[in-house]
This record gives sequence, C-alpha cells and structure tokens, in this order.
Amino acid sequence: MKEKVDKLIELNISRKDEILNLSYLNLNEIPNSVFKLKHLKILKLMGNNIRRIPNEISELKSLTHLYLYQNKIKSIPIEYLKEMYSLECLDLGENFVDYKEVQNLYKELEKLKDYNKLKNKIEKLDSSKDFFHFWGNTKKIP
Repeated sequence: MKEKVDKLIELNISRKDEILNLSYLNLNEIPNSVFKLKHLKILKLMGNNIRRIPNEISELKSLTHLYLYQNKIKSIPIEYLKEMYSLECLDLGENFVDYKEVQNLYKELEKLKDYNKLKNKIEKLDSSKDFFHFWGNTKKIP
C-alpha cells in the first residue's frame, strides 16, 4: 500500500495537480511528503485510520478543501489550522473529536473567511500605489 501512496504523490508532483486523493488506503498517518505539495488545493484523506492531524498541515497554505471524515482523529491542532487562510471546507465527520472542539474550530475558520476576502482584495489592488483604502466595516486588520 505504501508503494501505491508514494506513486500517487509522485504523480501529483510531476503533474502539479491541485487535487490529491489518498482516500481508503488504510493510512495510519498523513505521509510527510504530502506537506511538500504547496500547490495542493484539495486533499482527500477519507476512510483511513489517521489518528491525528500533524502541525505540518499548516504548510499547505493553498489548501481550500481538506476531507478527513471516517478516520480516528481525536483532537484538532486549531492553532495550526488557523494559519491556513485559504481553507474553505474542513470535513471531520465520523471521527472521535469532541463536538465542542469542532464547533470552536469552525468558528475560528469562519473568521478566516473574512480575512481571506480582505487579503484577496488587497492583493488585487494596484501595487504601484503606496497606499490602499478599506471600504466597509473593517474593524481589525489581521
């Protein structure tokens, strides 16, 4: 099974695919080589035996969707997931995570959506200017 996982990751590297599907491969952990795939937008790890989300997950800054349902995850590294500003979807269904912990995480990720929208607006502004304006109800600039 490890060979199949390695081949899928190598193929992803060579093609620079934005999606990597490592679902139902009986994985006990997220392979370290996955964290080198900075171009990933969607990571599917459903139906494995993953017990924890490593802190290195925050290295995947472009990730918009992370599917981890049907695993054996017991806790969530909220501080590291909060660093994933592009994350729009996190599926932790059918795990062993405390419901209140999941609620807290989703509240934190909801805040990131606002930050990401703001960040995208700033990045689209004319970079030749020395200043930019905020319109609307901006209370805090992260």
